[in-house]
Amino acid sequence: MRILVAEDDDVTRLRLQRMLEAGGHEVLPAADGLQAWDVSQAERPALVVSDWMMPGLDGPELVRRIRSLDDDGYAYVLLLTSKSENTDLVAGIDAGADDFLSKPFDPIVLRARLDAGKRIVDLQRDLAQRNSELQAANARMSSDLAAAAEIQRALLPVEVPRFTAVEFAWRLRPCSELAGDLLNVFALDAGHVGFYLFDVSGQGVPAALLAVTLSRMLVADPNQSTLLMRKDHVDARPRIAPPAEVALRLNERFAKRSMRGQFFSLFYGVLDLRTRDLRYVSAGHSGVILVRGGEPPGLLDATGPPIGVTSGVRYAERSIVLESGQRLYVCSDGTTRAHDPQGRPYGVEQVARAFDDDRSRPLDETLERLLE
Repeated sequence: MRILVAEDDDVTRLRLQRMLEAGGHEVLPAADGLQAWDVSQAERPALVVSDWMMPGLDGPELVRRIRSLDDDGYAYVLLLTSKSENTDLVAGIDAGADDFLSKPFDPIVLRARLDAGKRIVDLQRDLAQRNSELQAANARMSSDLAAAAEIQRALLPVEVPRFTAVEFAWRLRPCSELAGDLLNVFALDAGHVGFYLFDVSGQGVPAALLAVTLSRMLVADPNQSTLLMRKDHVDARPRIAPPAEVALRLNERFAKRSMRGQFFSLFYGVLDLRTRDLRYVSAGHSGVILVRGGEPPGLLDATGPPIGVTSGVRYAERSIVLESGQRLYVCSDGTTRAHDPQGRPYGVEQVARAFDDDRSRPLDETLERLLE
């Protein structure tokens, strides 16, 4: 180990140097404080043995300068001193010294103190190495999470679908890189549009992975049978699966396998663009708000438990006719559980009032105002 010996007395310095070299250490000798400071900056020794009283720069000031170095390494500093007053020792500790040894020193005691210092330096180096490895691993994970978040964002609607009879708008703002909430709006056929929002329990990677899995399952492909579309046995034409059936089939799939306690709420609706009849299922999903002009906003109740909690559940399907000028807002609990500056949750009722107050504003603007 490299040890800086700062001692203005030639005999003492030479004695220390020979003793340390006999122990297998590399010694960097310095005849005064300023020379010791130059050596410290250039060589970054792991241990420093310094006299307290030296010309040019005394021991405590040398320690202060060593501690000011912007370096990942740690230098263990042992001050040699004839001082014994508590105030002097406190001053040395405040300067950054690790230990003291009174002059004249016992070589056996000095070796023991330096062995203790070496253990601390070794631990510090090991900690620095582990921190470096952790930082590198964290950087890799952050990069992977950012890439995963980009993939997840690609599952969202590229643009808001446009229909003659109805307008859609959406916002998704995750509280972290990855979200367990996901949504979509899509045409099922020429006369029907489907939309969903689900909220996976938990957060982070496990919730996001399940969210991505669900998004791949909830696709409407007229060329093949899916959860949302099924081919008729008679004429092989695609038929729209009822929302309650979609929830049932999802629950059968996820409740019968181990999901590490994961479950999810789901609101899935199918809107007839001609009649404005909305058939929907709300599996454990609260926060569905209907804003009606001239009337207080209404809440659509859940029609069954969250999906994946228990098997054998039958989900009730409901329907409502959306009148001209009405607005339906489907929110995740991240919206209703958000807290105000006083730490109070907003709650569904307050979110509903905010939407009701903004009912004369453009639909897209009401979402942005709520987030603000």
